[in-house]
Parts: sequence; structure tokens; C-alpha cells
Amino acid sequence: MNLFSKNNLQSFGILIIIIISISIFSSAATAVKIYEFDFESGSGNWAPRGDGVELEVVEREAASGSQSLFVSGRKQNWHGPSLDLQSFVEANEEYLFSLKVKLAEGSEPAEITISTENNKDGDNSWDNIATVEASAAEWVEISSEYTVKPDMDRITLYAESPAAELEFYIDDLKIEKEGEIVQEIETDIPSLAETYKDYFKIGAAIEPYQLEGEHAKILKKHFNSLTAENVMKPETIQSEKGQFDFTAADKIREFTKENKMVMRGHTLVWHSQIPDWFFEGPKGELVPKEVLLDRMRTHIEVTMKHFKGDIDSWDVVNEAIDPASEETDGLRNSKWYQIAGIDYIKEAFIHANRIDPEAKLYINDYSLLSDPAKRDIMYKLVQDLLAEGIPVDGIGMQGHVNIESPSISTMERSIEKFASLGVDLQITELDMSVYTNNSQSFDTFSEELAVKQGHRYREIFNLFKQYSDQITNVALWGIGDDYTWLTGFPVERNNWPLLFDRELKAKLAFWGVVDPDRLPVITKKFDVSQGSPEIDAKNDEIWANTGNTLNLEENEFLGGDLKLSWDENNIYLYGQISDQSVNPEDSIEIFVDEYNAKEEAVQEDIKHYQIRRNGSSELEAAVPFVEITAEEGQIIGFDFQVNDDANGDGSRDGVTIWNDQSGEGWRNMSGLGNLIFVK
Repeated sequence: MNLFSKNNLQSFGILIIIIISISIFSSAATAVKIYEFDFESGSGNWAPRGDGVELEVVEREAASGSQSLFVSGRKQNWHGPSLDLQSFVEANEEYLFSLKVKLAEGSEPAEITISTENNKDGDNSWDNIATVEASAAEWVEISSEYTVKPDMDRITLYAESPAAELEFYIDDLKIEKEGEIVQEIETDIPSLAETYKDYFKIGAAIEPYQLEGEHAKILKKHFNSLTAENVMKPETIQSEKGQFDFTAADKIREFTKENKMVMRGHTLVWHSQIPDWFFEGPKGELVPKEVLLDRMRTHIEVTMKHFKGDIDSWDVVNEAIDPASEETDGLRNSKWYQIAGIDYIKEAFIHANRIDPEAKLYINDYSLLSDPAKRDIMYKLVQDLLAEGIPVDGIGMQGHVNIESPSISTMERSIEKFASLGVDLQITELDMSVYTNNSQSFDTFSEELAVKQGHRYREIFNLFKQYSDQITNVALWGIGDDYTWLTGFPVERNNWPLLFDRELKAKLAFWGVVDPDRLPVITKKFDVSQGSPEIDAKNDEIWANTGNTLNLEENEFLGGDLKLSWDENNIYLYGQISDQSVNPEDSIEIFVDEYNAKEEAVQEDIKHYQIRRNGSSELEAAVPFVEITAEEGQIIGFDFQVNDDANGDGSRDGVTIWNDQSGEGWRNMSGLGNLIFVK
């Protein structure tokens, strides 16, 4: 091997193709129509939802036939037509719902959503099934699959709109049965909570109905922290001024106490899911600052006193940051801010600490792990609050990530920056969408997605473990894929974001968190162009014109790009290494399997080279073939690894690897990637 190096740094683009044998985890079932209604014989069992709502069967509009149902008199977004589903849908079964809608003449385009209200022992929860942008010009269809919750006393379908006074028509409701989902937990797999007992608590966000049956069993086995997903938000706790209802939240509290879990309080102060009376006077005008702050203090006081001693941490203020609100220095321009400015945040923490000095108090927000602008605004806000003596104990980073973004290095920068404030950190709402944009939609959860998600969860939990001295709780935003808010946000579509599937069985995502050795190997594929560069540690013309760039997985301190070429005698490498802590013991490793045998044991024809970088950030090398004469179309096994001796003590502190993230390539070559020789 010839090797020359010098200090220099450049960057290139990325193209990596992942090869995995594809199989389908689920397939569409044959649909059977179980309910259909078209208003040709009247309004049937449809009923108004909300005071003042009027329903009228009319002939002036119809999607089919000659009649439809006209909805008027709405005053709230949840007002509309409703239908009791209890008599013809069954628990745990998946249905395809479709409804046609049209707005009244003269209406501006607006969203209409079909939703369900689910009642169990007096507790209500709500699910959005599907949303559509409707207009007065034509009929449009709202359609989506929905799985009925188990053991409900009553299930009601209704149509609603954020345009509170909107009038509209509905027609042609169809409900088709997709098939039964049988839920049964696996008792012979490791416990999440037990696996991470030396690192941090493992939590789940839940609804009260999940405290029974198989959901309760999975909670007891795998989790030691619970968060109320919805039933502790202001609109549920105090929907009417002075009328507090803790019924649903108390069920979660009792469950956590019985099972020796901790409970997070979510949330005291938020701009969403809060009734208008908090902010408004008798005529709908915004109330004065002190009136709002008094109402806030009362809500905090009554709520926290009720749960005092049983909740160890509170999301006191939720989602107060909005980088787009430049006129408010990045604080969300909500009604809270419009009336009280930043004082509502300060007073919320001061009063919460006064009511329960033992509870940990958090400011919670989304995109803190992915958006540097939002991260920096939160950092300054908490820094300023602490400087004023405001009792902020910690920062809650929600953690709604997707299967590709944010990068581990971006997440790590946020964790490090917040940790430097000396506050506690919690991951409060972790889930992982399988989509990277709003236009994607998959009918099935493929093995390729499952493997990719498993490795992504592995990377994320490895990062969290590195910072377990600062992170005290990692809470999943849900239990399994049978119930997740991501089927309705940001658009209606299938999603599979959690560690357990719809039948509550462990996914590869679970094994990525608990036992990554069980994950199938991802074999990356890379096309290498033909060429014979001179080995002189120069970025000469052949490197500028050859092929694509092999990009190494970056972390906070280490990364790099690699150019490759080949001729019949050698594989050539030109690399740019990014390393924040350059030390003499830093090294690179190159793995070459000329026959691409993917053998677990190291064979004689498999070459492993380790080279000290000697402080260099640029390298160029020729690796000679020993067994083969290379030709076009040939595939060899290959990997490239960068080792970082961050503190100069001669030991490896960090590593970044192209393909085999296990780091076992030195003794097990089955995880090498594939290089394909092209002209």
C-alpha cells in the first residue's frame, strides 16, 4: 500500500443506495361494506353535535341521488353532524371511512375533518380520521382507514371544521371493514425499562383506555414512566371556568402508583387545546394581563395541588418558541404573549414552584433536536430565566424525528448546548415518522423501512446513553403503531413510528433499542468509476471527475468524505477527514474482501489495513489486489472507518464507519458494504 497525506479539507455530495431484500409486513385486506347512507330516505340516525347546530335534508345539492344533509348553526370548531357507530363497528377492527362534503354557496375554501369521539366510563378521547380541503365548487371525498379502540362504551363519528361558523353539506357515507387486529403482547422479550435502568426512565404517552387489557400489560412490562397524551391539557382539566375535572387523569395516576411508575404532568400552560375563556372577557375581547395571569395561577394551583406528591415532573410551559416570530424575539406570538408578554412564562414557573417545590419544572418544545434557530432561542430564554432566578429545572425536547432527519450530530449539538446550562434534560415525545416529506404515503410497512428504522432508533438511543448523566427520562409518544397521532398529522396517511406494531409485537425498532445485534445488516452499495490516479496526496483532475462521493456517517466531532476509483491492479482512495480533535494516534481502517464472501471469520484473502493519520485531514492511497484482477461489473466487499483519539491518550474515543456500524469488521467481515466497478 502507498500512502501520502497532507492537511486540507473539502466536501463533496452524497449518493448511497441501500440494498435489502424486500418483503411486505402487511397487505391490504379485502374490504367488505358494512354501512352506507346517502340521505335519500331522510336524516336517519344523524344528530346535531353542539348547541344550535341544525341538520336539514335538502334537494338543492347532492353528491349522488337527489338529496344531501345541510349543516348550519355551528359556533365552535367541533360543532357538526354526528352518528353513533356503536351498533355496527367492533373493537380492534380496521375500517375504511369515506364521506363526501361540499361547502355552502359563497363559502371560502376550508378544511373539514371527520373524527371520532370515544367514551369509556365517562372519559372521552378524540381521534381525527381524515381531513380534506373543501370548497363550494364541487363535492370532495374524505377517506382514510381507522382502527376502532377496544372496550369503548360509545363511539361517535362526526364532521367538524376549524372555521367555526362554516356551513356545509355531507353525503354518501361509507364504512368498509378491513379486518381484525389481534393484540397480544410478547412476554419472552427483554423489558425496555429494565434494559435502561442504569441510564434513564423509559416513558410512554397514553390515553386512559390503554390502562386495560394488552395495553396495560405492555405498559407494566416495558415502561416505568407515563404521560397523559391529552387528558391533562387545559381543555380537558378546566373546559369551563372554575370547573375542574381530573377523572381521566386520576386513572393514569392510580395506575402509575399501583405499578411503582413515575408520572409526568403534561401540560399546564399551552397555546393549543385550551378553551377561549382563559383569554377572553364577556364580549370576546382579550382580557387584561393581570386577569389572564390570575386565571393561569388558579389553573396551575388547583391542578398541581390535586396531583402533589404523585407527579415528579411537569411540563409547565409548552411550545412557547417560534423562530418565525421575529417581532417577539422568537417567542410564539400566542394569546399568552399578546396579553402578558414573557411574564406569563416567568409567572408560570414561579407559581408552579410555589405550589410544589419538590416537583421538577420543565419548559417543553418541539424541533429542539433538529432546528438550530429554535435551539438557540430556547438556550437564551432559559439562560435569561435562570439569571433572573426563575425556577426552571429542565428542558423537555419532544423528539418528533423522522427516519432520516435530524442527523445524530445535529441532535448532539442541541443536547450538549442545553446540558451546558446545568439543567436536567428529558426527551418527552419521541417517535419516528417513516416519511421525510408531506407528499409521501405508503400502503404497507416494508422490511426495508423496518430495518432502516431499527438502525435509526439504535443510533438515537446510543446518543441518549452517551448523555445519560444529563438525560433522566426518554418518553415515547405512544405505545404501539395501533394508536399514533402521526396517522393524522401533518397529513392523513399510514405511519409506523413506534417500537411496537399494531398487534403490540416488537418491531425491529424495538430490537434496535434493546439488542442491536439482532438487526439485519444494511449492505450499502457504491459504484466506483475506473481510473488510475497518481498517489501524490493531491486532489488532481481524476478525483474531480470520478464517480460519486462515499460519505461517512457524521457525529459531532468526526466525519468525512471519500472518493474511490479502480483499475485491474488497485483500488484507489482519496479522503477528506473532518476531526475537531487532531492527535497523533488518530487512524483510519480499510477493509477489502476481494471475493465479497461476507464471511464471519476473517479469511486469508480478506485484507484489513490500519494507518495512523499523523494529524492529517487529507489522505490518498492505493490498495493492491492480491487475489483478483479487477474488471468491470465486479463486486468486492469494502468498508472504511475513521478512529478518533480525542484526548491523545492512545485509546479510541470516537469512530465513524461507512457501512458496518457494529465496529466488528476487524474480526467479522459479514457486515462489509459492496463496491461495484463501473467504467
